[in-house]
Amino acid sequence: MVNDSCKSEVVVAVIDSGIDFKHPALKNNLWYNKKEIQGNGIDDDGNGFVDDVIGWNFNNNSNDVTDTVGHGTHVSGTVTTKGTRKCPAVKLMSLVYYTKNSSSAGGVSKAIKYAIDNGAHIINMSGGGSQPHYEELKYIKEAKKRNILFVAAAGNDGGHNIPFYPAMYSIDNIISVASISQDSTLLPSSNYGSFVDIAAPGVIKSTYPAGKYKTLVGTSMACAYVSLTASLLLQKHGVGTSYRKIKDIILGAARPLKHPTRTTRRGYIRLPKP
Repeated sequence: MVNDSCKSEVVVAVIDSGIDFKHPALKNNLWYNKKEIQGNGIDDDGNGFVDDVIGWNFNNNSNDVTDTVGHGTHVSGTVTTKGTRKCPAVKLMSLVYYTKNSSSAGGVSKAIKYAIDNGAHIINMSGGGSQPHYEELKYIKEAKKRNILFVAAAGNDGGHNIPFYPAMYSIDNIISVASISQDSTLLPSSNYGSFVDIAAPGVIKSTYPAGKYKTLVGTSMACAYVSLTASLLLQKHGVGTSYRKIKDIILGAARPLKHPTRTTRRGYIRLPKP
């Protein structure tokens, strides 16, 4: 069943471990670089990437975005699903910065730049680290100039104001996301504090490689949930709507958390039942 609110095509760049692009629940939600001819070994659009048809792997510098971990596929499934209703107007741009055996320190920055240059409306970053990076910060600021909302996981160290980037950068196009359980209590594993904007469900069953489904737990899942919320709002209001308006709507819909000593700026958010 297709959600009636899915009108405007929204491109969500998922910076993660890749995607199972053959998964039945995801194959209709892939972003396609319409200027690129698949498999001809030529950089048709002159953007510096050869055959980047559905994204790019910045870990091994190739067009192979196959998910070898499972995390990116899981996140992607959450970004495109409202309950049991699919949103084919959400298009997933898969940008890889880590695989099963390795990761690229500069891959995130390059992925953000690629998302900016190739038409993403939302960037989902369900990952991060304890240290800030100049290039990463530079391109998130550029994303702000280009009216791109950046949704970032707050991290899973279970502590108060523990450094975790990019969620901790003080840039207003970022929504920093903690995770809650089914009873709207902050998960023990979730980071929290003054840098966190909002919490969202962090125990989610979603798509997994080889056509499977799996339940994963963490701020990564909650981050994807907020990206889904933002994409639905952009579909409703139009892709030209300012990131500031979308962020204000999301934060304005928050409810207080049940745990009084673990805080976010606004509380938590849940989508209405489909």
